[in-house]
Amino acid sequence: MVFYKRWGFWFFIIVILLSGFFILNRTFRTVEIKTAKVKRQGLTITVTAISTGTIKADEEVKLTAQRIGRISKLLVKEGSIVKTETLIAELDPDEVVYNLQMSEVSLQKAQHRLDELMAAFNPLCAEGL
Repeated sequence: MVFYKRWGFWFFIIVILLSGFFILNRTFRTVEIKTAKVKRQGLTITVTAISTGTIKADEEVKLTAQRIGRISKLLVKEGSIVKTETLIAELDPDEVVYNLQMSEVSLQKAQHRLDELMAAFNPLCAEGL
């Protein structure tokens, strides 16, 4: 029997034609488009607080102190332009005075300890002679 005389062949052809019809119908269907008039306006740019970035100075400088201590007086404002070797801060003198007193006390203790050792050593030297 010839294949086009079977009912399955014609069923298959009808399914293909119907699916092709529905696909083409959906493809060429009209689409509604909403339009609006465009007006020329100024452009505004908003920068939010979440923006991140890096700000670099023209010149980087390392600051060093002659000693460590608490700053008692700041002589310039933050962001000010200063010249080389300009005094920008003063350190608290009370801390230096305290350290000096502690050093003097330590020196006195060492002197007393030396005197005690010398006193203990002198009789030993006299016996050995």
